[in-house]
Amino acid sequence: MNLRAQNEFNDTGLANDMKLVTEGITDGVVLIRVGGRLDLVTAPELSRLISATLERHQVCIVLDLKGVSFIDSSGLRSLIAGLKAARMAGGDLRLAAPTAAVALVLKNSTLDRILRSYATAESAFPAKVGKLPSNGRGLRAPHHSDAGSAQQTERGSLTWP
Repeated sequence: MNLRAQNEFNDTGLANDMKLVTEGITDGVVLIRVGGRLDLVTAPELSRLISATLERHQVCIVLDLKGVSFIDSSGLRSLIAGLKAARMAGGDLRLAAPTAAVALVLKNSTLDRILRSYATAESAFPAKVGKLPSNGRGLRAPHHSDAGSAQQTERGSLTWP
């Protein structure tokens, strides 16, 4: 599914353009590639796509942000709302490959503590995709928000959500 949210110009004279592409990584995990500006004009379209994805009972969502050039508070709001909705549906929403600009906004707003970011889309849900990134000891290194949330399986290996 490809969607394009486009308005000619916003009040600053800059073109608002966002591209959304949805694909499946594996059963149960949906990848949404986001490109362009994620702002007041375009964020509602992302929110609608996340809601539609959750309505199809696809509750594990990865947002690939490597194409996002700008994000404002409206974009952050759509990410938080999507995270809340996914968790209420029994899943999660995770971020992949945020650009330096997006990572800086997440850090400065302290939302990087809530929204988990991963280097790649495949590493966002490794147990579902079947590829565990290694830290050299055979275990995935936990993200700082994962600390203390490891669970021991019947075989004694550790997993992180």
